[in-house]
Amino acid sequence: EALVARCLALWEAALRDGAIHHSVRYHVEGFGAALLAQRGAPTSAFLLQRMAEHLTHLLGDPTLKPQAGASAVLLGGWVVLVVRTRCTALAPTLTAPLLDRIEQRLAFAIVAWSSCAAGHTRSLANVLLLGVAKMGILGAVAQRAAEAVHEDGGGGGGLVDEEGCGDATPAELALAALVRFTALNPEAKKMLGRHRAVFSPAALETMLHRHTAQGLLDAGLFKIGRNGEVATPRHLLDAIEESLRVFRTERDSASASAASEELNDESAADADEDSLPSLRLQRKIVPWDVLELDEPDADGPKKTATGQPKNPTVVIASLVDKVPNLAGLARTCEIFGCERLCLDRLDVVRRDDFKKIAVTAATWLDMEQVRAAALYDYLQGLKRGGYKIVAVEQTAESVNLCDFTLSSLSLEAGVSSVAGAKVAVLLGEEKKGVPVDLLEMVDVAIEIPQLGLLRSLNVHVSGAIVLFELLRQRLTAPQIA
Repeated sequence: EALVARCLALWEAALRDGAIHHSVRYHVEGFGAALLAQRGAPTSAFLLQRMAEHLTHLLGDPTLKPQAGASAVLLGGWVVLVVRTRCTALAPTLTAPLLDRIEQRLAFAIVAWSSCAAGHTRSLANVLLLGVAKMGILGAVAQRAAEAVHEDGGGGGGLVDEEGCGDATPAELALAALVRFTALNPEAKKMLGRHRAVFSPAALETMLHRHTAQGLLDAGLFKIGRNGEVATPRHLLDAIEESLRVFRTERDSASASAASEELNDESAADADEDSLPSLRLQRKIVPWDVLELDEPDADGPKKTATGQPKNPTVVIASLVDKVPNLAGLARTCEIFGCERLCLDRLDVVRRDDFKKIAVTAATWLDMEQVRAAALYDYLQGLKRGGYKIVAVEQTAESVNLCDFTLSSLSLEAGVSSVAGAKVAVLLGEEKKGVPVDLLEMVDVAIEIPQLGLLRSLNVHVSGAIVLFELLRQRLTAPQIA
């Protein structure tokens, strides 16, 4: 039992980690399912009781990430399923009152997640809300509401059938109203249809098989990419394909009423039920084998984490003091492959509000601490190193970004290509802009064209627009003769 308790503590910690990769989370869920399968074992009753306690504790945490909440709701539903269908296989120490208490505490913890903002987590909780209501776990009033909806399809009446509810408490009536609304709301019903099968005994048995040694070995791999850079289990791809078909069916159904009969006939003739729908899907995968994460150069990495050469752009944000702007600039600089980002204080990267926006940019981006008071000397050093200083500022002599060309700076510096032009982009304070003494060091000031009434953009937005234009010119300009 001590070993089981330790395993469960580690398992809860893994479930709680909202940043864990989805493929790893899948196996964490599978481990929980495997624990539930220990029927007839000496520790089966202890396991079930402790698992319910851990899941109730997890689901009772309102700060839990939605991804972790979805895993806990899924496993909580399976615990209820096991309690209901396998009581005879459990040790006799789990009496009926104890099982009822386990069910009820877990059920109420799950019901709270029916108001979660994340759609997937919320719909899983809604499926269980209706299921445990029909079982009577949430009380007689909620059970009557669930049964009434099931029998008459929810026709007529308000949110609660008042017949037979004379002695019901306000809390019981509120819970019954929630059950009825969840069962009848058209959008909720759509999601319920997609997720109801997740809690079937067959789904649990499938999960159990896939997490045996044989099941893992049997999982076929589907390779993605020209050289098979990314591989995914075949059954996961099948699930994605099925989800896309469901999406296509729902989308076509929703638009059918607005389309003409002729167009509907043409769409039906062109549709191929056996092929994947032609949808525009996001592509945000970087093949692992092109990353050069453990090959830094002695003088600092000359390439980005994806193996692309860095562009020689230094972004100087030492005058910027708002953390969201600094975090956004870090993320932008990493994405555009900038040489480095200068900040007034480097310890800002350890702040949670920085990490929330910058994600892992600080891991891959070179950053340097340059105090605002030392900027004049720092800019002089850059100029001696061949950098041209470009300020993002509105001045009497500033150049419209649409008219600015890197080639002019490249020719002045004697560089043979726009791609090799060394540029330092100086960003000003959020309210005051670039100080006058620093403007004296600037080779050119750039301003972004504006058509509206407001006279300035957010400093991160301004920096991102200028950095993109610099990168665009580097990527598209021909060699300078």
